[in-house]
This record gives sequence, structure tokens and C-alpha cells, in this order.
Amino acid sequence: MQIWYGRPSGHSTYYTVVGVYGSDKKAKSAVAALKQAIEKDKEDRDWSPDDASVSQDGKMAFFSVETDHYVDEIEGIMERYGSTKVRTFEYAQDVGITFTFDSPNVSPEEIKIVIALQYPSLLKVLNEGLKFEEKVLVEEGKTKFTISYYGDEIYDEDESTLIGYPIDELGQKLGCQIDVGSC
Repeated sequence: MQIWYGRPSGHSTYYTVVGVYGSDKKAKSAVAALKQAIEKDKEDRDWSPDDASVSQDGKMAFFSVETDHYVDEIEGIMERYGSTKVRTFEYAQDVGITFTFDSPNVSPEEIKIVIALQYPSLLKVLNEGLKFEEKVLVEEGKTKFTISYYGDEIYDEDESTLIGYPIDELGQKLGCQIDVGSC
């Protein structure tokens, strides 16, 4: 799991702006433009270039900083450089959530129905992330259903909660074991 935190501030939130592009080359161009832009007009922001992080992962460009939501300029740059989607997340997380059921015959559709019936807000939140990928593995008579998620903070490791629900409680109501880890 990746959690990025910047400089401490009583009024700020840690934002990650992600631009999705049609090619690695377009994402690389956007990253170059972002790096150049953060060095200009420093007076118009509540953060310095040293506090910001710019990176690329394939067709995605990432910009992260702790701010009082001074990210409009960054979103605009990503859009101008041809992003197909721009999303801004608070305390972004990249997590894998594995639901392990004691049966080898559970389908992904059945699992999603159970989740939707017991915790509709969980499935809704997972679908709102930038990345929502599913993987099913049947192993030792058990079905492991893993969801890869990138989006707003949903997992609190210290409290062992997922979207505010204790993981043990979620697992009991869904009839499975739940593990959360890095993607």
C-alpha cells in the first residue's frame, strides 16, 4: 500500500491529481510540463515546489502536494496535455483488498451481489476509484476475490477499518476473511 504525506499543516489536505493519457509519451509530456509549471508563479500558492511530487506510471501522470486545494492549475495543465481523465484524490491509496471465501465455487458476480446487499457503500466507493481491477483465484478449496483500488483513502491500518467499518465485522457479515495490502 502506498500512502504519501507532505509537510504538516493544520489547514491543508494531501491531494494527488492523476491524469490518464492515451500513451506513455503523452503522459511523459504532461509530467515535463508539470515540473516546469511548479517552478513558476510560486507566490500564488500555499505550497512550494519542494513540497510537490510529480511522477509517471505508464499512461498516468501523478502530482501530489499538501495544500488548501490549490490544485486547479495542475488539473488544467493535465487537461491541456490531452488527458482522457483527470481525477483529484484526498490522501490517495493504492490497495489490494482480498475477500477469501471457504468455497471454490463462488463467482465474482455472486461476491459483488453479497457485498452490494450487505454493504452497498463499499462497492460504490470501490467503483469510484481510478483503478478498479478484479482477480479471482481458486486455491486449496477457497475462492480469493481481489480488488485492486486506487483512489481516496478508504483503509485505516491503525484502526483496521475499511470505509469506516471494522474489517472483522465486514468479514463476518460477508462470510469471508478480508485482507488489505499493497498492490
